[in-house]
Amino acid sequence: MAAACTSRVEDTTTLIGKFQNKIPDQVHITIPDIAFDTLLTVQNKTFKIKVPTKLTAMGAIQYADNSAKFIPDGTTLTFSFDDESGCVITSDKPKISAQVRLNEYDTWSKKFMDDYNAHQKSLNDSTGLSKEVKDSLMDIYMDKAQKEYSDYNMEVLKNNKNNYLTLVALQNVAYDMPDHQLDSLFNTLDTTVTNNKFVVKMKKSMSARALTAVGKKFTDFTVIQAPGDTVKFSKYVGNGKYMLVDFWASWCGPCKREIPNVKTVYTKYHGGNFDVLSVAVWDQPMATRDTAAHYGINWNQIINAQQIPTDIYGINGIPHIILFGPDGIILKRDLRGEDIEKTVAQYIVKDAAPATGSVKTK
Repeated sequence: MAAACTSRVEDTTTLIGKFQNKIPDQVHITIPDIAFDTLLTVQNKTFKIKVPTKLTAMGAIQYADNSAKFIPDGTTLTFSFDDESGCVITSDKPKISAQVRLNEYDTWSKKFMDDYNAHQKSLNDSTGLSKEVKDSLMDIYMDKAQKEYSDYNMEVLKNNKNNYLTLVALQNVAYDMPDHQLDSLFNTLDTTVTNNKFVVKMKKSMSARALTAVGKKFTDFTVIQAPGDTVKFSKYVGNGKYMLVDFWASWCGPCKREIPNVKTVYTKYHGGNFDVLSVAVWDQPMATRDTAAHYGINWNQIINAQQIPTDIYGINGIPHIILFGPDGIILKRDLRGEDIEKTVAQYIVKDAAPATGSVKTK
């Protein structure tokens, strides 16, 4: 019985701080998820306080110009503060401590990134290899590294069903998972995790994608581009033309790398039965206009859409490019690279006359 009791986390988490040098007068302790916020006086180089346990929360201790993050995991956590080595966090029950697992995760992640950067630098510094060979070798390494990263995070998810580490790992793999796999994963997690606002938002996105999946009719929305300038999505979609829609933002590097691919398709197929529309999301209107002009976007645009279309279509990352049919039916989602033209070519008459004259822009 005694052994069983010691294996359980407590309802409160004890925080003990020990300073080696540069001792602050106070520390500021916050746990936003449970609205915990207090100032604590440091006495004799130490402080001690009990806070509510919340395995899915992240707390912070701020002192002077520094800070340390922690999971209030129901064990006794000791913070050893040192200006040279930083903060080392230990637990009196390391076998059941979510904080100790987070420490291990952070150590692994740091080594992973150090190895990645070292490999990239080694390739860049190589003098006997052409740029093409270097790029090819880096692509091979990136594929291997991505698999290692994904496998590690999936193992973390397997072994953590009810704490903050689950949320960390989930964010690193969820966006590469098909929705059916993600849904199956959610069913294995503790309700304390699935009720987290991040997971709730992901579930909402999944529902939105189900409603706007391939074969579904487009969902209309309205955007106020500027005072007195309102535009509906249906102005462009569902009006008898195939419409390639690029959801993008000016600050997004991958979005800008896709613009030449979109431009190629526009130049080749724009005509009586095909057109292109760019919809700027999560962006500042002036930045959108400037970047569009710089990259020569001379097709239809909707600006200042912000999160309106991304919420409706369940878009978590951009660029997100969708091909709509003449009747507004969604034909293909998440097109990238060469697949953009390959998909358009399946539907569009290849000898369609090229566009002439000016194109309306916003």
